Amino acid sequence: MDMSVANSGWRDLLGVIVVVFVLSGCIFFIVRAFKEAKKKGMDQKKLKKVIINSAVFTILPSLSILIGVVTLSGTLGVPLPWI
Repeated sequence: MDMSVANSGWRDLLGVIVVVFVLSGCIFFIVRAFKEAKKKGMDQKKLKKVIINSAVFTILPSLSILIGVVTLSGTLGVPLPWI
């Protein structure tokens, strides 16, 4: 496979669009949930603890996915595994 096609600009753009879409959805729901929790009178310390625990629970399993993406980058180019 020609790596110039795998690493072309349109694939970079598609990868950026997908990543921005996913991150914006995550941020939208985090902010919405935080506002709702504050509206219901939940303790700020408890909310911060929940956020930290959730972040750790999300990031640690993602490390294996990151290793897979890095491994696939050599074969498929950089943008496609991120998509």
